[in-house]
Order: sequence, then C-alpha cells, then structure tokens
Amino acid sequence: MPPWDSLTSGKVTINIDPPMAGREEFVFDLGCGTATSCALYYLLFYPKAIVIGIDRDCEKDWVRSHLPEQVRSRFFFVSKDVGKLTIEDLEAAAQEHFKVPLRRTTRVHWSPSCKPNSKASRGYHRDAFGNPRTDLAREDDAVFEHGCVLVKALCRIAHSCQATIENPFSDYFAHFPGTRMLLRDRNWRLLAGSHCSNLCGADTGDWPQK
Repeated sequence: MPPWDSLTSGKVTINIDPPMAGREEFVFDLGCGTATSCALYYLLFYPKAIVIGIDRDCEKDWVRSHLPEQVRSRFFFVSKDVGKLTIEDLEAAAQEHFKVPLRRTTRVHWSPSCKPNSKASRGYHRDAFGNPRTDLAREDDAVFEHGCVLVKALCRIAHSCQATIENPFSDYFAHFPGTRMLLRDRNWRLLAGSHCSNLCGADTGDWPQK
C-alpha cells in the first residue's frame, strides 16, 4: 500500500499546530529517489510547501508517479548529480520553482548513496579503517564531500534553513572528511537512530538504522 493511503485515510495522523500548517516551506530533497520520505512529508502536512527533488538516477515521471496526485503540482524534479551541483544551480532552481531567492529556503535534506557505506556490504567496498577499496566507494566519497560543502554553503545563505544528511549506520560515517568538516561547526550534530523503532502505519517496507 502506498504510504499516503494510510496517511490520508485518517488511520494515521501527525499532529501539527495550525500555525505551522500555514507556514511557507521551501524544501530541497537531494537524492530524493521516490520522493516518499522528506518530500512527501512536507507536501502532505504543509499545504503551502514547495519541494524540489534532485536525483541523478531517476526519471521525472517515475519519481512523480510515487506521489499522490493532489500534491504533485507542488513538487518539481531536477535530474542532476549532487556531486556536480553548485550553489548557482540551487539558486536557479529556487528562482524558477520556489519563485523566491535561495536565501528563503527553509529545509534541505540529503540522502547520499549508501551502497559503499552500509554494513550489508561486509567489507567489500571498504577496508577495516573505512578506506575505499572500490571505484564506487571512491566516487561516492568524492560526491559526499562535495555535497557536504554544498549543504553548508546553502545554510550560510539561508540562515533559517534546517539541514539533515542521512546514511545507514556504520563504523565509517563519522570519519569521512565531509562529516568531520561539518562536525567542526557547532551547528551540526551527529545522531544515530533506528527507523524500525519509530515506524507507524504510514511506513511500508524495510527500514534500516540511520
């Protein structure tokens, strides 16, 4: 069952204060995939939210097909690799789709590729110290470091923007150059959580630790 079916059926509710529901939210969902995580949340519960999803591996129509029809008019898709994304690209997207300057962005979420970082790879992509052993790991590490710099630059422009970056729990994530760079800034925190322990009827499929 698509996640929005249970959310819109009244069986599952998320209580948001009425003043919050009327807020204007300008959201970037980087590495959006099916757009059924960060993007869908804001589209469903913030009627004025506009979301721009960016992903290198998905087609526009395929992504939009995962969203309920009633929110698709507020979702815009950009096919681009985060590893090649620039602040100028984000500014152009904000001007075109948000119809406001980039500094008005309120939320950015990034879910970078997790394949070479997950414990499920069992050491195939990384050695015991977390160093990359495959071309995929080396490529994704470069994208990750670029993306961290990009997200931090966005936050310097959009002072009220909330930023999150997620990846599967592993022994390596905290030691990546991009992660260490962010943690030198007191505005960033490294948190570990379990999606499994926070599931509700709106969540379908298997969810890993993050």
